[in-house]
Amino acid sequence: MIWLPDIILYNKLVFRTFSLPFVMPTWEPPVVYHSFCTMNIEWYPYDIQQCELKFGSWTYSGTQLDLMHLLSDDVKYVLRKNESEWDVERGVDVSAYQESVEWDLLSILGTRHEKWYPCCDY
Repeated sequence: MIWLPDIILYNKLVFRTFSLPFVMPTWEPPVVYHSFCTMNIEWYPYDIQQCELKFGSWTYSGTQLDLMHLLSDDVKYVLRKNESEWDVERGVDVSAYQESVEWDLLSILGTRHEKWYPCCDY
């Protein structure tokens, strides 16, 4: 059996909850995520939109789950509160990206932030 963590998109558009008497974990990539993004069109058509996708786990802490970027050579480690945070300029694979006639994709950044809670020792 392969262990596959529950990595989810926290700010997804629709939350569906259900309970089953027997739950079998599944991993089903590739996936299409639907998220929301607050638009600022004050300078339309010269506006720039910035949307955030926030991924994480509900059941595993940072000591149990270590998220790393696939393109580890492009990662720039930054010192913030701890040494486990990083930035990367090419945040996702866009090899299958289809250009739009309505807008341009300028950049995709990836950043790792660990959330530390004072209540809990990890």
